[in-house]
Amino acid sequence: WRRFFAELWLRTRLSPETSQELRDLGGRLAGADFCFPAKVAVAHVAWLAQHPGVDWVFLPELANQRPRPEVTASSHCPYVQAWPACARTALSLNGIDAGRLLTPLLDERMPEARLEEQLAGSLGAPLGRTPRQIARAWRLAREAHRALQERLRAAGAAALAEARRTGERLVVL
Repeated sequence: WRRFFAELWLRTRLSPETSQELRDLGGRLAGADFCFPAKVAVAHVAWLAQHPGVDWVFLPELANQRPRPEVTASSHCPYVQAWPACARTALSLNGIDAGRLLTPLLDERMPEARLEEQLAGSLGAPLGRTPRQIARAWRLAREAHRALQERLRAAGAAALAEARRTGERLVVL
């Protein structure tokens, strides 16, 4: 996503590393007994929404992952799918402006052209960018992501090959 926004000439700001303060904030804001990662995610959104100099908080609504041959369905966790709505509600219920949340739907089962339209439709006007600019940024970001995945696969294959060569046992998560 950093690459995507950089291609649109926009700076990104990340929330800080999770601290005890953010853990506590998430528990207070969540409004329900979510899993720990969901509570902390709400805290990070709240931190960004209240931080000076942050114009927008980007929370994509992640529906489904790309289909893969080794599985029948590739859906995200229900909390991940609902995260933008949960964060918007938690902020609103706690008096924090949720009007600056950008929550485009990303269903990776969609064809690339439809994903580009979806991003352009939800991000174009608020960010002041054209559909063509958003489509270009999306394509370049996707290519950067594919390259990263290839580097990670190569590093994993090298680690496995080294373990086989030396007889070392590995636990792979």
